[in-house]
Amino acid sequence: GGKEIPGTMSWATAASVSTPLQPPAVQIVPGHADTGTPGSTLVFAHTLTNLGVAADTLDVTYSATQTWPVTLFLDANGDGLLDPGDTVLTDTNADGIVDVGAVAAGGTAKILVRVFVPAGTAQCASDTITVRATSSLSPLRSDATVDLISVGLVPLLSVAKYIDAPGTTATTAPPGTTLPYGIVVTNAGQAAATSLVVTAIV
Repeated sequence: GGKEIPGTMSWATAASVSTPLQPPAVQIVPGHADTGTPGSTLVFAHTLTNLGVAADTLDVTYSATQTWPVTLFLDANGDGLLDPGDTVLTDTNADGIVDVGAVAAGGTAKILVRVFVPAGTAQCASDTITVRATSSLSPLRSDATVDLISVGLVPLLSVAKYIDAPGTTATTAPPGTTLPYGIVVTNAGQAAATSLVVTAIV
């Protein structure tokens, strides 16, 4: 039979190890640089990624060096183009900031940034738009990218029509007189005008 030895004992312990959860993390890419002209519209595509381990609603904000109109869209089909099915970002979680909705851990969302360059904008003007994606779970976790717009040189055209007959005007020419007309096109801009077509209405 067994024998118990006084003063001895044995036991087993179970150790539990807790691993801290990875904090929320966000990425937004890429940045862009493009050239616009006064009165033109530019669209920049970005991908937002939830790098955390839990679903997160990603807020989207922007700041700009100009006051040109900017609109943020959800790129519904992810093609990088502004299509009829793409919708303006809204605040889906009622925190006062527009967002792309809930994004699964490791998932992505596509957005479009539309910028309108106002007519009359000075040549060589520029605008720097900083677009930021922020975790709703941890608002201190965010990432940003930059879209740069430079207003290129554009032609500034004026057209003048004249009678190519010295001393003759449309009111002094005798009836039945054939008057030769000339047209002068002046480019006062800083860029060449190409494929120019002039239509004269008599």
